Amino acid sequence: MPFPRMHKLFSAALACGVAAGIGTATALWTSDAVGGADAVARTSVHITVQGDSGAADLYPGASHGDVSFTVDNPNPYPVRFTGLTVGMVMSSDEVACPSHQVTLHGATGLEIDVPAGAVGHPATVDAVVAMSRAAPGACQGASFAIELTLTGEQV
Repeated sequence: MPFPRMHKLFSAALACGVAAGIGTATALWTSDAVGGADAVARTSVHITVQGDSGAADLYPGASHGDVSFTVDNPNPYPVRFTGLTVGMVMSSDEVACPSHQVTLHGATGLEIDVPAGAVGHPATVDAVVAMSRAAPGACQGASFAIELTLTGEQV
C-alpha cells in the first residue's frame, strides 16, 4: 500500500466526475406541457359626440351650412365614421326662432377619422345644414343643437 493517499484522491476525483456527469445529463432532459390558455376580447367603449361652435354660416335660404362637433374615442384603436344620421334639432330660442327653420340633408362621401384615445377631436361636416327662406329676423345669432348619430368602424 504504497499509495493509499493517491488512491483516496483518485476515488474522490472519480466520484466528483461521475456526479458532474449525472448533473449534466439531468440538465439536458426535456419536458413537454399540454394544456389550455385564455385570451379575452375587449368590449368597445362608447364614443361620444359633443356639439362645437362652428362658423356662423346660416341665413334665410342658405343650404350649405356646416355642422361642427368634437369626438371622444376612449378605445385603444382608431375609428373611421362614414355615415351620419340626424336626430332632433333644437333652437337656442325656440319661441323667436323655431328649430323647424333649420334642416339637415345627407352627407355623402363622409370620412371622419378619429384616433385611438382621442379627447375633443374636432370634426366638421361641410354643407349639410339649410335654413328656411322664411326664417324670421329673430334667427339672427341663434344657435342650433343638432343630435347626430355617426356610424363607422375600427380602422
